[in-house]
Amino acid sequence: AWVESLVDRKQQALVRGLRPGTSYDVRARAVRGESDMRLPSDVVVHRTAAVGVANLTVYRISELCSAADTSYSYSYDDGVRRQPCQPDNLYNHDAGSLAADVEFITYQSQGGWFVPDFNASVTSRYCIARVDAPYADYVSCNGKDTEHYQCACNVFMDRCIGRVNTSACRPSSDHGFPECDCSTASSSASAKFIGQMPVYYPFPDFERHFNWTAINTHCTPHIVPPIEKSIHVGDWYSMPAHGECPPDTMSLPGPSGCTWSRRPSHHFLHGHELLKNGFNASHSRTFDAEQLQQNDRVVEAVFSRHPVRCCEC
Repeated sequence: AWVESLVDRKQQALVRGLRPGTSYDVRARAVRGESDMRLPSDVVVHRTAAVGVANLTVYRISELCSAADTSYSYSYDDGVRRQPCQPDNLYNHDAGSLAADVEFITYQSQGGWFVPDFNASVTSRYCIARVDAPYADYVSCNGKDTEHYQCACNVFMDRCIGRVNTSACRPSSDHGFPECDCSTASSSASAKFIGQMPVYYPFPDFERHFNWTAINTHCTPHIVPPIEKSIHVGDWYSMPAHGECPPDTMSLPGPSGCTWSRRPSHHFLHGHELLKNGFNASHSRTFDAEQLQQNDRVVEAVFSRHPVRCCEC
């Protein structure tokens, strides 16, 4: 049964006495007198904040996919990369704050390992609820396709992006990037809680500047400048599958001790929409701060055309 909460002459109304962590169906109607009561509005679902829960808006560009009719060719699992890009559901994936993810998107916008066809790419915006506790250590999530990602100790490449200490890294046995180790306690926490890592500008260009012949386990200045000469643009987040609750879980920790959930709906857009609205994909390996700021504004503006209630609502 519907309960009348208040009568107010203002266009906005404050409803009191609601329980935390609860969904309410809300509707309004105009009353011009006892004999002139208009039909109720459509129902709008509102949620009250839950105790011990924090909210987080993250972005992610779907990886290892392309247009369905692409003629691109790759040496690794080419069949997977020919699959059309779709929004993913975040579990065992990495995401980022707006500017931090736009830096990665800009770097990949002329084609790369993770995003071979930017025109057909899909970038999504999600609202996340998480246990209001310190973040775990960030872990790197990769795999042969987006449905089979696994997360492991933060890799050397990501540590350089985040200007993270690489003393736990050692030369690779196959002469690739150094291999890094995490403690058992760190890995255990990262498998349960969302991990966080700062992201800095400029973005390292490993393809041109990493010395594959030298045995070096440090993010040397020719790869990235030191942290004191870098600009913090935001953060990346790792989203562990074992810590995920059913979508729209409001009270956390949830069933079986899960620690985070996503809203069941999210918005996404394609790379060709961004390019049409001024996204600058030129110089993707050597972009400057002005280009990054431009692309940040474009992504935010295109998403703003899809009105959405605040992540906390």
